Amino acid sequence: MDGQDLPSLNLRWLRSLIGLVGQEPILFATSIIENVMMGKENATRQEAIAACTKANAHTFVLGLPDGYDTQVSCEQTWTCHATVAASNSYRLIRLPCL
Repeated sequence: MDGQDLPSLNLRWLRSLIGLVGQEPILFATSIIENVMMGKENATRQEAIAACTKANAHTFVLGLPDGYDTQVSCEQTWTCHATVAASNSYRLIRLPCL
């Protein structure tokens, strides 16, 4: 990659540069903010909110029953939209280059 021998690269460093949202993202049974914060080790609430803002999800999340503290559940009709919003924010919280 860019003239570097791939086996010589630090895999953890390389993965830290990549932001990936899978075809079928999932949310864990916890709050929206906690789902986003799982995207980065030792993430802060402020970083998670900034990532949601960057992913254009902030306004949507604030419209949820408890905002960022809304608990994710299979029964809610907004879950599909929340999954997309949180998964994009989860990807952006690490500030990936790729």
